[in-house]
Amino acid sequence: LYPASYRGLKYAEHVGGLVPSVLQLVLFGVPFLLLLATPDAPVSPASLAMGVVSLAVANLLCWLLLFPVHCVAFWAEGVWTLVLAVRFVGDLLGGVMIPLGAFPAWTRPWHEALPFRHLYAEPVETLLGRRDPAAWAGDLAAALGWCVALSLLGQVLFTVGRRRYAGPGI
Repeated sequence: LYPASYRGLKYAEHVGGLVPSVLQLVLFGVPFLLLLATPDAPVSPASLAMGVVSLAVANLLCWLLLFPVHCVAFWAEGVWTLVLAVRFVGDLLGGVMIPLGAFPAWTRPWHEALPFRHLYAEPVETLLGRRDPAAWAGDLAAALGWCVALSLLGQVLFTVGRRRYAGPGI
């Protein structure tokens, strides 16, 4: 393993891959959001600032959702399908494929309990000015709680994986 923190290096690599997307968002997304401002979606500097924080936490959460799956590669072959499954579930339950409001009412408690809504739906609603600061702070705390839990799970799997390393993973 590296002489530096493996997790730190992998997260830095992940963030580095996002630089072109962030530049596109700043150059094209922010002016577009300001043009979309309506009475029901009052985009403001405060909503943009809260949205940027939400996006940063969503980015960390996305990486932490995938890190435990990547740790399985220490002892299992072909974890690529697991990575795709996690991404698919994240996109589906995060509001990318279907807006969360289109799901049946009985699924709402699941959306509230699981981390996926923090990936896409909440940052977008925050950027559009549809979240008040109190609700945003509560959602941010929940997302950070998921980050802590997934970080601990990733650390356990990383430690177990180092001990059981067999070399077959991708």
